[in-house]
This record gives sequence, C-alpha cells and structure tokens, in this order.
Amino acid sequence: KRKGELVLNGSVGTSALDLAIQLGCGPIFLAGIDLAYPEGQDHVAGTIYDADRAFQERQPAVYEVPDVRGKNVPTCTAFLASLYGMKHQIGLAQTEVFNLSPNGAAIPGTPPSDEGLYVFKHLSASSGEKPSERLRAEASQMDRARRRPLWRDEGRKGGMAEFFDNRGRWKLSPIPQVRLQVARLNLEALAETDDDLAGLLSEEVGVLKEGRFPKGETCQWGKTEEGYPLLTFRDFQGKEIAKFPRSVSPWSEIADHQVVAHSVDPFIVLLGVGLGRFIDSLLRDFKEVPIYLWEPNVNRMRAALGGSDWTGLFSHPNLRGCIGQSAEEFLKRLSDEEGDTLEKLPVYWRPWIHPGLEVWGQKDIAQFHPEWIRFYQSLRR
Repeated sequence: KRKGELVLNGSVGTSALDLAIQLGCGPIFLAGIDLAYPEGQDHVAGTIYDADRAFQERQPAVYEVPDVRGKNVPTCTAFLASLYGMKHQIGLAQTEVFNLSPNGAAIPGTPPSDEGLYVFKHLSASSGEKPSERLRAEASQMDRARRRPLWRDEGRKGGMAEFFDNRGRWKLSPIPQVRLQVARLNLEALAETDDDLAGLLSEEVGVLKEGRFPKGETCQWGKTEEGYPLLTFRDFQGKEIAKFPRSVSPWSEIADHQVVAHSVDPFIVLLGVGLGRFIDSLLRDFKEVPIYLWEPNVNRMRAALGGSDWTGLFSHPNLRGCIGQSAEEFLKRLSDEEGDTLEKLPVYWRPWIHPGLEVWGQKDIAQFHPEWIRFYQSLRR
C-alpha cells in the first residue's frame, strides 16, 4: 500500500490495527478480534450479522487454525486472509500488540491473552485513570517497559538471558545442569544484599540435581504450554501438593488472585515463594508496603532458585526474605521490624498463602495460628 492509505482486506479489524500503527499508538490492544467460528458463532450478538444467516454459507468453515488456548478452531477464507494480514502488520509494527480475546484464533506475533489482559489492566494514565475504567488513547514508554522483567542484561555472557527470554519463559530445557547454573546466578544476586541467606541456600544443592526432599517428597521442574517455568511438588505417594503456576500461565494466576483486600494492611506477608512472578506483581502493586516472604521450608526456596530468574527481586528494597524460619522466629522478626503496627491487626490475622500452595500451605498455617494468638495476646497486655 502507499503511504497514508489504510489496509483493506475484508476485515475492519485489520484496518483499525493499521490506523493505530500509522498514528503511532502503542502498546496496541485488540479486543473482540476472533477471526474464527468459536462455538460456531461468526460474529458477536447484536450486530447486523444477526439478521444475515447466510454469512457462513458464503464463508464456510473450511480451515482449522490454532486458537488462543492452543487447541484448534474452525475459520473461513475471509477470516484467514485477515489473520495473515494482521500477522504481517504486527511484524512491521514498532510497538507491542496484545490480543485480549479469550476465544477465537491465535494472532501470530501477540503474547498470550492472559498476559495481555494483565498488562492492560495495570496500565496507568497521567490522570490516574486506568484503561479498565476508561480507554486511553496512548500508553507511555514506562508503562510498556513495566511488563518486562527487571533484568535486562540480554547481552551479558552467562547471564539470565541465556536461559530466559524477556517475558521470563524458558529458552532451554530445565535439566539439572541448567538448574544449577540458574541457581548460581540467583545466589550471586542474593549475596549482594543478604550474604547469610545466600550461604544457607547454597548448601545441600542436591535438591536441584535430583528433585528429592526429606520424607519422600519430590520436585519436578518443567515448562507450561506457553514456555513459562513450572514447578510441581509431590508427596511420597506421588500426590500433587503444590504447583506453580496453578493457572494456565503466571499472568493468568496473577489476574485471578489480585490482593485488593490487603491494600489497607501496614505490611503483607506471603506464605510460600512460588517461582517469583507473583511476588514481582505484589511489589509493583504495593510500592510503599513492606512485603514479607515467609517460607518455612528452605528446600522450597532452593527448588525455586533453579526454576526462574530471581535476580531483580532480590534487589528490591521492599522485599523481606524470611526463609527457613519457624512461626516463632518469624513472629519475632515481625515484632522487631513492625512492632508499632502489629496491634492494628485483628486476632484472626494470618499470612496470605501463595497461589498453588493451598494444600501444603494450610499445614503451615495450622502451625502458625496458635503461635500468632499467643503472640497477639502478649501484645495486648
């Protein structure tokens, strides 16, 4: 096409995308662009096509393409042409393009819809409004950069960029040698802020090689369907007791477990380390609130160090690592650092359990709560 002309290939969606690209908008979010027949429906209800029952007769579903969930969905010639057109447009765009549609064809060049929804929900405007409340005309460079992991040393030899892409997805298979190298880089970053904890975690690295815990528990490292790190713990009978992420992807897990209720607390306590992505979300959402990461089981943290990039998290000033501490030891630290605010908490207060740790975490909470009651009563005397 000539400069200044819009792409016209049978879909208003491709024309709208081309207009946004030409106007220099970014990032760009596509909504309602299915380009397929999910559940046999060609257009959304309430449009002019409700009265045009012959649309699918003119455009039969003669093809199958991957959908946004990794399965197949039927589509027609016109939609397929638009799909390839958008693929070409996105490849030439100088900004990121996200597909928010939970159904329909996967649009090449766009991240998973869960990630797009998360990024869209957390964009902010200079007025303080959020796009989820009112659509904005453009997004700032800071908003676009915020969705990337904190580490950006993709050119440094031997750095995390060798193992993960800039969305935190595995580039390699997490075999034992790879896990040990990733853990080493994480421990080097941790040692810069907490040398004692780094020394503790560097012991007994056999858990990273074999995935075996005391009492017959096992750990498995892998990838989700989208390539994100996956960590699964099982008991001696092979029954799953913890999994990170529990949802389709870490972005979906974050979107499903927003910590709105904790926004009024003087600090946040998260029981369980997961793989770090959820903690990263908390640190972004609660910039002024101390976040205590309490993990009584040191081996869970060791396992996590070999499964994802923690280097940016360890340098965050609001994160307090409480690894390997009993409930009594943890409460003593809270008393030392948050003594003036502890009395504001109700007697039924308890740490918030990391998503994916519900089964295992309940056992830790059961041990914690009696200690908290006794501790709380001593504060009120």
